[in-house]
Amino acid sequence: MGRKLQMFYDPEVSRWVVEGNDEWYRLHCGELLQFHIERTTLRGRLELGRSSWYIISGDVAFGLLENRRYMVSVDL
Repeated sequence: MGRKLQMFYDPEVSRWVVEGNDEWYRLHCGELLQFHIERTTLRGRLELGRSSWYIISGDVAFGLLENRRYMVSVDL
């Protein structure tokens, strides 16, 4: 996976984005990510439900809060 970047929700495009190399990259359903939560790294896949985005890791789903920023690694 790539370097650690901040992932945040952009309401103008209605999707999660990361900023890398002086440009924003819009994330899509099925995108594979590593989430960095304190000292833990969680591998998962970004998905969109009927009205909210979430991460699937194994057989567990984690909801994403649109007003939060998350540290992730993703191949751009």
